[in-house]
Amino acid sequence: MAAKRAEIEWTVCADDNEWRDCVDSAQSTDPAGSAWGRRISRRAQLLSLCLLCCALSLAAASNTLRAGPRVAAAQAHTLRFAEAEGYRTASATAGAESSWSDAGVDPLSPDAWRGWLPREERFLGFLTGQEAAQLNFEPRLVQIHGDLAAVDLVASDGPGQVYHQTRFYRRYPEGWLRTAPVNALWGDPMALETDHLRVHFRARDRRAVEAVLERVDRNYTEMREFVGLPPDPAGGAKAIMEVSVEEMPIFRQAPYTQRVIVPDRIRVPSPALLARPETISAGEVLHQSLVLNLGEQLLLEHRALHPEANHHLQLLLFNLLRLRLIWETDGLLAAGSDGLRQAVLTGGKDNAENSYVMNPGYATDLCIGHSVLAMLPEMLGLPVTCGGAGPAVLLPLPALNWRESLYDRDYTIFQTSSGAQAIQPFWRCFSIPSSTSTAMRRTRAL
Repeated sequence: MAAKRAEIEWTVCADDNEWRDCVDSAQSTDPAGSAWGRRISRRAQLLSLCLLCCALSLAAASNTLRAGPRVAAAQAHTLRFAEAEGYRTASATAGAESSWSDAGVDPLSPDAWRGWLPREERFLGFLTGQEAAQLNFEPRLVQIHGDLAAVDLVASDGPGQVYHQTRFYRRYPEGWLRTAPVNALWGDPMALETDHLRVHFRARDRRAVEAVLERVDRNYTEMREFVGLPPDPAGGAKAIMEVSVEEMPIFRQAPYTQRVIVPDRIRVPSPALLARPETISAGEVLHQSLVLNLGEQLLLEHRALHPEANHHLQLLLFNLLRLRLIWETDGLLAAGSDGLRQAVLTGGKDNAENSYVMNPGYATDLCIGHSVLAMLPEMLGLPVTCGGAGPAVLLPLPALNWRESLYDRDYTIFQTSSGAQAIQPFWRCFSIPSSTSTAMRRTRAL
């Protein structure tokens, strides 16, 4: 008996629609009905499923083979990043810019950024209460792009607090050296808007921006209303801000308004660049930066509309608003507000009647803590001198009507003591809520 032979034509369908067309075609050409067509359909379906599984397995294996070297390289580099940080910090004397060591730093990085590094180490000391060289750096997430890398570092002070910060590195033959941040490693450009604000940022900062944007918008309108500015600037234009890893957290020699308040927008650093306790979100850090700088822009707008106003009182008025808005949150400066009030109101009395002297040790910490957010304390009217001068003498400020006194050019809030400018404390005439933050309580006595 001759063996029966059958010829079967296989068709692999690309999607469900093509599969239904094939089944319908087979059923319509079956002279005996649809039973044979259904048998072929079930077999073809099983075969297609097997082929699809094989294709997915091959694709996954291919991706694993390609990704394997990258993952292994990243894991191998983490130790070298930690070694670079340890070598650099051990070579520096914390708190002394003159003895700062460039060990482990990219020699091609901008001078302005290199000048920021000593202050960064001092800021870590401000947060932790100890020298940066005593901290243990541990890389957690490494993103490598060519010869550049962005590394999320965790610094711990032993059994105490844990701090997060992102740092950037460049590959050299001798290893990875720390370099200035670059936007190329921070994701695609993005933008979000509210009724009054438009913020440009990179993808990796999106979560922080989304967390605080509505609150910043409310703060912006509150400040405008309090100082008598119209709800929107002339022409109804929105305030434009840019959050960037390429913006340094502190200015050095360039005037503040020339560096941060550019013609069409405000630029602030990404919160990832600043070391922060694990209990404080990146959004809270960003909120403080945005509010401080929006206040500066509103001050310039107010001066343009009211050139006849007393500039000293204008500055103090806006500083009161900014300090209230940032000290009532659990951000980087929140815990410092209690210490500042204590230093002012219970510090050692000077010879002058009812005057106080700022604790010089705390004044140094306060300078570091505020300047890291791109504003020096004297710009906010805080009673400290960050240029190395002696402690400022503080004189009580009597209660006054701000809106009337604002235009009194004969009134001044500055007085001179021992050659240094001193500003009168303003807590007695403006309510600044006590800090509720417990995350950054410092154990070092004032």
